[in-house]
Amino acid sequence: MERGAREKMAGERETLLSDLRISQNRNQELVEQLEEVRKLNANIYCIATNKRSPAPPPHASSPAASSTAPPVTSPASPSATGNKVLV
Repeated sequence: MERGAREKMAGERETLLSDLRISQNRNQELVEQLEEVRKLNANIYCIATNKRSPAPPPHASSPAASSTAPPVTSPASPSATGNKVLV
């Protein structure tokens, strides 16, 4: 019984190591491709690597609208958090 468990764990270990090697190779390929894109067009590289920030609300550019009240933010699904959203 113990021997079977050890053999199973050894097999799982080999599978994990194989998956790790494949992932490392794929990651290296992607890094090289990203470097090629950076060399071809720096603007595309910046867009692809920068985290996107949420777009400002359409009324945020208006000084009158921004001085009346701060924007209200709520989770995408209030029921998912169990919180009530007051608007």
